[in-house]
Amino acid sequence: MEVMTLLLFIGVVFVIGAALAFVVNAANGTFDHTERLALLPLDDPQDPPRHNVAPEQEQKNADSTNRV
Repeated sequence: MEVMTLLLFIGVVFVIGAALAFVVNAANGTFDHTERLALLPLDDPQDPPRHNVAPEQEQKNADSTNRV
């Protein structure tokens, strides 16, 4: 029975330590950059810049639904 008491005490110490570490890191703003880092792989720096063409410069095909 002494082993169960010791295991319970160690488990409570671990839970309190983990909660304390989380609160300290959250208070210091350690996780402020996580949203930007999570979206960073979706950003493709290789894409060429898009140029908007004025309507008078568009080339029209015979098919009005298909534009070049």
